[in-house]
Amino acid sequence: MYRGEHISDLAGDLRMSVLLTWSREKRGATPTGALAFYGRLSDGEMHVFANAGHHVMTERPERWSSVVTEFLLSARQPDLRSRNTLQRA
Repeated sequence: MYRGEHISDLAGDLRMSVLLTWSREKRGATPTGALAFYGRLSDGEMHVFANAGHHVMTERPERWSSVVTEFLLSARQPDLRSRNTLQRA
């Protein structure tokens, strides 16, 4: 919660590229739940990691670092007409 709002309620207001990294096995915060946030983004990528729990970045550090590095180096410019991309890591 942020100022009484769930973060997914604010996703549509973001005007930049957003990278979501998620675990397929996370209990309580499933990829299905993340899709609600992802679906509201004007520009974003979502990577779902297998065999990882809550801390994807420490449980799958090489793959996570690769995904984040690729996203940052892609130098994406905001394009509100672009379509989101969902990828499995």
